[in-house]
Amino acid sequence: MKHVVMVIAGAIAACSAMERTAPPDVLRAFRALDRDGDGFISREEARRDDAVARAFDLADRNGDGKLDAEEFRLIPR
Repeated sequence: MKHVVMVIAGAIAACSAMERTAPPDVLRAFRALDRDGDGFISREEARRDDAVARAFDLADRNGDGKLDAEEFRLIPR
């Protein structure tokens, strides 16, 4: 249980860090693509943006099939 709480806290901190350091246009793009509001960009959601769709597999560093805010922020635009 303690491990789960630590993982959740880390995820929240990563998202918060992105909001403090990412340019506003990156935040807007992330939120616009995150259609279901779960805090991740799925492969299906990524198809709405050609650059994100092309870079999806490289950006998905942990291989979970979705992009978190940090992975998304690193996609060149």
